Amino acid sequence: MGADRVVAISKHRVVLAELTHKITLAERRLAVEKDIPQPAGRYPLTEQQIAWRSYEDRLAQDADGRKQHRAYARLTIDDG
Repeated sequence: MGADRVVAISKHRVVLAELTHKITLAERRLAVEKDIPQPAGRYPLTEQQIAWRSYEDRLAQDADGRKQHRAYARLTIDDG
């Protein structure tokens, strides 16, 4: 299964995002057809909430990296 599994895993997030997008579009079309008012966003967040979630996600990614590889902290950051 080797290479096929790697390809499937790499495409999983993209396919999931596309499916979620299609579902969201279908929900919007249904709301328009039935004249249901739409909120501004499904989960509206403030800028502070978005920033906090991003920060927490980065901390979790960092913790996972440190658990998986002891030299993780010595890696350089590619901000480019």
